[in-house]
Amino acid sequence: MLALVTLSVRVAAQTASANYSITGEGFVSTAGVTTSINYTQVTSFGLPVGGDSSTEDFQDQPGGPFVPVRPDANLIVNGSFEDLLGTFFPDGNGVMSLPPGSTTIPGWTTGIAGLVWAPNTSVFSPRTHYGDFFLDLTGYHDLAPYAAISQAPSTTPGHAYHLSFALGAQQDEARFQGPVGVRVTLENRTHDFIFPPVGVGNQWQTFTLDFTAVDAHTVVSFEGVLATGGRYLGLDNVVLVEETTPPKIALAELRGSELHLHFTSIAGATHLIETRTDLASGGWGAIPGAIATGTGGTIRVIVNQGASASRGFYRVAVRR
Repeated sequence: MLALVTLSVRVAAQTASANYSITGEGFVSTAGVTTSINYTQVTSFGLPVGGDSSTEDFQDQPGGPFVPVRPDANLIVNGSFEDLLGTFFPDGNGVMSLPPGSTTIPGWTTGIAGLVWAPNTSVFSPRTHYGDFFLDLTGYHDLAPYAAISQAPSTTPGHAYHLSFALGAQQDEARFQGPVGVRVTLENRTHDFIFPPVGVGNQWQTFTLDFTAVDAHTVVSFEGVLATGGRYLGLDNVVLVEETTPPKIALAELRGSELHLHFTSIAGATHLIETRTDLASGGWGAIPGAIATGTGGTIRVIVNQGASASRGFYRVAVRR
C-alpha cells in the first residue's frame, strides 16, 4: 500500500551537472481529507529551478491511489470495541448497559455514567461500519452527564503521537440525530469535538488529534458532551499511532542524463520515485527501476532521464 508521500522537486533539463537543494513537506494520506503541500526549489546559488514556490492539493479517496490506512500498529487495545473475550451479554434490545467503573469491554474502563455497548444486530437503528460493535455514550438514561470511557496505552515521553476516532449519529430518527460531541482528555488537556452530520441514515466522521507524550502511559479519555437528539452519541474506531517522519529529498544532482535523488528513508519500507510532467493535468507514474529499500538513513536513487530530458516533477512514495 502507498501510505506516506513526499512531494519532491521540479527539475529543468540541464546541459551541465548542477547541485540542487530541495525542501518539501510530507504528509500521510487520509481518506476524504485534502492536504496542501508547499514546496520550493532552489539551486546551490539560491536561484529557483523551473518556477517559484507552489502549492499542490491532494485528496485521497477510498480505493484511490493512496490507501487511507495508517500502516503503524494501533497502540489502543480494542479500538473498535469488539467482543474479544465473550463478555458481551445482550438484554432484550440486543445491547448491553454498563455502569461507571466497568471493565467489561476488553481494554477499556467506563466512567461518569452508564453507557450502551451495542452490536449491529440490536433492535435500534444505529449501526457502524468499523467492525461489529460501537458505543452509545448517552446510555439508557439519555441525559447529561453522559458516559465516559478511557484507556492508558504505553507511550514514550517526548515522542509524537496521532489519535483518531469516529463519532456517529443516525439521521433517520429524530431521537438519534446529531450534532453530537465528545470531550477528549490527553495529558490533562481537554479538546472538544462536534460532529454536525448531513444526509440520511447512519453517519460517521473521523476526527484527529496530535500530541507529544510526557509519560510512559498516556490516559486517553472520551466523555460525551452533546447529543442533540437526546438518545444517541456514537463512538467507534479509536486509533493511536506513533508518528513516523516522512522521507524528504535532501539533494538532487543532475549528472548528464542521470538525476541522482538523495532522500531520508524509513527502515524496511520500499521507496518508489514517481514523476509527472504537469501538475495541472495527468497523474503520477512510477519510474521503472527507480526503487529502493529504506535503511532508516539517507539513500540514493538514480533516475535515467535519457538524452531528451525535459522538465518534470518528482516525488518519493513509500510502500509498506
